[in-house]
Amino acid sequence: MFENFFISKKIYDSDKFLNLTCTAQLLYTHLAIRADNSGFVNSIKRLLLITRCQKVDLEILIDAGYIMPFKDGVRILIN
Repeated sequence: MFENFFISKKIYDSDKFLNLTCTAQLLYTHLAIRADNSGFVNSIKRLLLITRCQKVDLEILIDAGYIMPFKDGVRILIN
């Protein structure tokens, strides 16, 4: 089983991404690193603790269209 989920540099280089708060950018990066092949991450609380990010950072990513929330985790969106 692969555990590689690739994010294009175009996302990280975009003005939209760069306009996010630094903590939202950090959280997105950690989510991307831990995402499975389908872009799903189910360890949100642990990642918030590790990164010292807040739930508001999740909301920023949701509102900006970078992640989609599910009951048991989030899916990273790459488009």
